[in-house]
Amino acid sequence: MLPLLILALVAAAQAQPFTVTHGVGAGEATTSTVVIWSRTDGAGAYMHVSMTAASSEPLAFVSDETTSANGDYTMRLVATGLAAATEYSYVVCFKAGTEPGCDGLDTGDGIFRTAAPKDVAAAVKIVWGGDLAGQDVCRDAQKGFPIFRPMADESADVGVLSGDMIYADNLCSATGLYGNAQVLGDFNQSANLEAFRAHWAYNRGDALFVEFLEGTQVLVAWDDHEIVNDAGPSHDTRPNRAAGDVDPEPPYAPDAKLTPLALQTMYEWNPFSATVEEPRHYGSFRYGKHVEIFRLDTRLYRDANLLNDTTYFNKTLLGIEQKLWLKNAIAESDATWIIVQSSVPLSIPTGSIRTGRDGWTNGDASSDGPNTATMGGFEQELLEIIDAFKAAGVKNTVWITADVHFAEVFEYPEWAPNFWEGVVGPLNAGLFPKQEFDMTLGGVQRRFGPFGPESFDASVELGYDEVLKWMNYGVLEISESGSLKISVKDVNGMPVYENTVEPMFQ
Repeated sequence: MLPLLILALVAAAQAQPFTVTHGVGAGEATTSTVVIWSRTDGAGAYMHVSMTAASSEPLAFVSDETTSANGDYTMRLVATGLAAATEYSYVVCFKAGTEPGCDGLDTGDGIFRTAAPKDVAAAVKIVWGGDLAGQDVCRDAQKGFPIFRPMADESADVGVLSGDMIYADNLCSATGLYGNAQVLGDFNQSANLEAFRAHWAYNRGDALFVEFLEGTQVLVAWDDHEIVNDAGPSHDTRPNRAAGDVDPEPPYAPDAKLTPLALQTMYEWNPFSATVEEPRHYGSFRYGKHVEIFRLDTRLYRDANLLNDTTYFNKTLLGIEQKLWLKNAIAESDATWIIVQSSVPLSIPTGSIRTGRDGWTNGDASSDGPNTATMGGFEQELLEIIDAFKAAGVKNTVWITADVHFAEVFEYPEWAPNFWEGVVGPLNAGLFPKQEFDMTLGGVQRRFGPFGPESFDASVELGYDEVLKWMNYGVLEISESGSLKISVKDVNGMPVYENTVEPMFQ
């Protein structure tokens, strides 16, 4: 009888329905395709997706593979054959079989809009932001990540998540940096697959983040903290006992390269079409006549930060292939507005003199006065790229960036008639405002900012409810006529800066 009982229990366990553990997500929508993402709680399940739109028959899709522990029970599929410029609602479920239907099963649901064809003058709304759960500023015990409520209310056509969407090298304590009660993160600084996955699960477990992803298809990029601080192929290890570190679970080697684990888990937990086997995720995404978004990968191909950046050494942040792709793609684009997503800003120095500049600028032409202490940064490549923009006749461009944990808006009139940069953040992290910026691009006009408290130290004295007012995100609204409105909005969705720019046409 005992063997029969065991078999019955096993069969009953296998018959238990699968649940949707972390909501759903859509990303990389084109005129006819979209990537759908979700996660369940066990192995052996196919992901089923049903879609409906007012103008078409219902569509059904099923994943080619089943969930497994090897993929952390996540699943992605590319839905094809969609109608352009159409809003779809979709339902996701998981089950052992491939027969269609989700009746009686746990489901997750969302909406997204496909892109308009490139000859259609469609209005487009873009929200963007970065820097989530860093410096022990994590999920508030009562409010979660409050910034995602107004971001969801924007009902944007696309949300650009511009990096540092986890802080794999940080912790989330029961009491946060700003003194508030937080949801405790059950993880160490990431040095193994389990810890990287736990960071993603923690952030994606927030109800408001889930709500945002249910209603907004996204383009996801990474920055350094998906790996380690100021990460790149030449510097992606973490010392075993850096200041404030908690020793990770063994096995762990202090010199272990972490980029492969970081890349795997980022793809597992987000709606990417790229895979670990084919890891290229830089690319362009067209949204009608007026908008083309260029997503950059600023981490996977860069040279070491500490290398000197001179006219005699071809130091690269993008890598040769990505840079060539960007220059060619820009030259071929006929979109009114070129929107470039870069995880690091153009004119705000990041990194340090000691470890090397992490972003484009080296800081030697500081607005606070001359500073020749470093030859880091990637300015030579940036100038080469901007020259390529000029040669291609690009007249209207906005770079959307994050990383520095305060908001600022720049205009670069010496380089192009409409050349703007919108720096935003953090979505929910520590605040690090600074006044200085780099003048290498010449004639830099700071149109807004820095939006933040006087200093990081001053912010720590304020407390969580007070510092919330400095959390922010960006919005671009392009009208059917091609005008562009750039806004920076606070945690309540109220604009703290906005400006409308008319395009320059040929």
